Amino acid sequence: MAGNLSCSILYTSRIAQAPDGVVIHPVEQLLEDAALSLLLKTVRAALLPEALSGSPSPEVSAARSVCAMVGNVPLALAHLRSFLLQDRQVSLFRLAEVLTTRGISEVTAKVIETFQLSWERVQTEEARHMFLLASYFPEAAPIPLWLLGLLIR
Repeated sequence: MAGNLSCSILYTSRIAQAPDGVVIHPVEQLLEDAALSLLLKTVRAALLPEALSGSPSPEVSAARSVCAMVGNVPLALAHLRSFLLQDRQVSLFRLAEVLTTRGISEVTAKVIETFQLSWERVQTEEARHMFLLASYFPEAAPIPLWLLGLLIR
């Protein structure tokens, strides 16, 4: 017996085609000024005007490097901003240095943590099974209804 799923599903993909009934909310790479604003506005507000004016100071250059390293992608910048909020002593120069030497694995860890928190909010076994099933399909591939029907008893 089929049932209704009582939660929203966030599915990210680089494929622009959407299956029927799916609403797409495109999230594009930000322009440099918007990326700097997203990163700095709440954690280094005093530095933001300097960054937007094109200052060559070491901290501004580091902020530009950090944005570039994550491709000016909003999700990554939001996670880095969160990290800077948690540890206000970390300079942007140090953050850029860590990202350069370690890669962006810390950003990846934050994304994994976010998905883990989302997973914990999926409260029914049926919904968890549905998400696990979806993970076996390639991006934007439709899942046959008969297969979804097997999950819901």
